[in-house]
Amino acid sequence: MEFERLADNPLFLIGLGIYWGEGDKTDNGRVAVINTDPELLRIVVNFYRQCLGISDSILRIGLFLYEDIDRNVAIAFWSDKLKVSPQQFIKIQILKSRSRLTEHKTKYGICSLYFSSTRFSIKIHEWIRLLSIRKLTS
Repeated sequence: MEFERLADNPLFLIGLGIYWGEGDKTDNGRVAVINTDPELLRIVVNFYRQCLGISDSILRIGLFLYEDIDRNVAIAFWSDKLKVSPQQFIKIQILKSRSRLTEHKTKYGICSLYFSSTRFSIKIHEWIRLLSIRKLTS
């Protein structure tokens, strides 16, 4: 069983934990994590590549940028941090300026790391279920 083979791999466990907390919960056939933390998303991209075997050819990145964030700087930042090509940035949305009351400014925007696959979406949700039974109830 694939879950049992991967269950002692720290990247697998951390990746599932991140997905459990931050991942897409809908049944739309999309595997996605959205966050502002480049280190968290670096783990996610490695989880996708190493544990799921996803090739970069299907990996997509979306960005939500505020008007005061330079698009090219943000793409260069995320491309470097995630080790992905700038051509993988498919959807970039510009958001209205933030309130002056915003305490924590996101310097490079909000990054969505995703790919389309009903099979992997179902698999990840099943792995999370198995993890909760195996690790959390024993």
